[in-house]
Amino acid sequence: MSTTLSWRTFLTTFSLVLLLNSSFSHGFAEGITQSEIILTTDISSSENQNSFSPYDTIYALVTVTDIPPGKYTADISWANASGTMNRYSTVSLNVTADTPFTFYSWLRLLKNSPFKRTITGNSFSTDSIGKWVLTVSIENSFFKTVEFEIR
Repeated sequence: MSTTLSWRTFLTTFSLVLLLNSSFSHGFAEGITQSEIILTTDISSSENQNSFSPYDTIYALVTVTDIPPGKYTADISWANASGTMNRYSTVSLNVTADTPFTFYSWLRLLKNSPFKRTITGNSFSTDSIGKWVLTVSIENSFFKTVEFEIR
């Protein structure tokens, strides 16, 4: 029996803790009632996609409508099909007015090395293909999760 904690277990537990924390305490994100996350390959587009190629750059455009003016921190994590966190970023938000505020993060998959491509015949890791989860937290309070697929 292994006592090593997998990333999938860690992310699931971490997301559950954040969700429970925001449910039982008055977390910052609890007050945000209007929001939208658009996943797209074109940063200037407002058309949401849920399926991507491993060659795509995927942009997550996060819009919050009812966030009061102030300085905040948003944490964005991208977890792949096996539950491994592939990208994590922190964004500083400086909201200056009571208007919709948009920030973004992106994901670009790394190709396998030429040697590994020769051995496996795959341009990308097999973990890259399948269902992914994007999780956004604002001020350490669970905000929103979006699922998508890379084919």
